[in-house]
Amino acid sequence: MSNALRRTLTRLSSHVMLLTLVALVLAGCSHVGRYFDFWEMEDQQKQEFSKDPTAKLLRDVNPESSFMLVGPVNQKTKYEGPLLVVAVTDMFKKREIVVTRILQSPALYYQAYVPEGKYDLYFFADLNKNGYFDANLHA
Repeated sequence: MSNALRRTLTRLSSHVMLLTLVALVLAGCSHVGRYFDFWEMEDQQKQEFSKDPTAKLLRDVNPESSFMLVGPVNQKTKYEGPLLVVAVTDMFKKREIVVTRILQSPALYYQAYVPEGKYDLYFFADLNKNGYFDANLHA
C-alpha cells in the first residue's frame, strides 16, 4: 500500500472517530438537563419538608433512612382481584397516608419503603370489580 493511500485512510479513520465521539457527546447532553432538573426537584422537596414536614416527604428527601416494610397477605375469604394497601402514620400529621400500593391477584406479600416509625396498614378490595376501591362497599 502506498504512503499516500495510508495517510488518506488514517485521516479518514481519525475523522470518523472524531465524528463518532462528537455524536456520542451530543447524544449524552440531552440527559444533562434532566440531571439538573433532578437536583432542582431535590432542593424543592427539602425546602418543602423544612416548611411543612410529612412522612411521605421524609421518605423522598431521605430515602437511605427508609426501610422496606414486608409482610404476608392472609385473606380470610376467597377474593381474586386487586388489593389496595395503604400505610398510615401519625408521625408528623394525624392519619397521614405515606404509601399506597395496588397488589395484583394472587397477592401473597406486600412491600413498601417507609421511614422509620409506627404504621397502621389498611387493605381494600374492589368487591364490585369496577376498577375502583369504593369506600361505600361492604363485604
